[in-house]
Amino acid sequence: MRAVVLSVFILSVLVWAGASAEDAQFVAAILDGEKFACAGAILNEKWIVTTGHCVKVLDPKDIKVVVGTEDYTKPGQTLTVASIEEHPNFGDITTFNYDIVLLKLASDIKLDDKTRNIALRGSDIQSNELLQITGWKYDTNTNLKSLKSEAIKNNNDCGRLSSIEADNLFCLVKSQNETHTGELGPRDLQGGPIVGAEKKLDGIIYTLVKPKKIIGLAMRLNNFSKWIKETIQKK
Repeated sequence: MRAVVLSVFILSVLVWAGASAEDAQFVAAILDGEKFACAGAILNEKWIVTTGHCVKVLDPKDIKVVVGTEDYTKPGQTLTVASIEEHPNFGDITTFNYDIVLLKLASDIKLDDKTRNIALRGSDIQSNELLQITGWKYDTNTNLKSLKSEAIKNNNDCGRLSSIEADNLFCLVKSQNETHTGELGPRDLQGGPIVGAEKKLDGIIYTLVKPKKIIGLAMRLNNFSKWIKETIQKK
């Protein structure tokens, strides 16, 4: 399998807004000790899905997962990780086409009015589908953010992905329905859940990019649904 490193750039201005308490219910903050690393999505009481490159360089014993709060420094549920289950084709941070891992928690998340799981969609994203991304900035701002975008289903219509082996990713474009503005960098919102019209999990953010037509790249979770379900059942 060919290893390619996707170039990322610091964003100048990209749209974002504060997220609601409802948005935070299925989002997990993944910390390296006390420092924010990336976001993830709650699949059930025991499992979190996120990007592989986020946790590849971390010591599992130092990882904390915080759920049930819009601000990961404020009270919520804090859990540790029992194991990290990488996709078998994810070798290192350059194998971006399989950049996905599952975190098995050492104890169960208590699902309540502040914390819930989100189901996989079970079908592919649709072109021009309005999507909402939720996650955190990779800086000192500890409040949850949301970003509205639209999907490009066919990678041939996305210049960044049209000429490389990247069928497990899809491109995101800026939504005309978004009105808020703010600065975001390539590590912001990474691992953040992407939810469409069906209110189910379509993907997770791989990276944001310099805003032209394309503003970000995401993992296409429908392609991984079989592996995710089998891994959870076996472990």
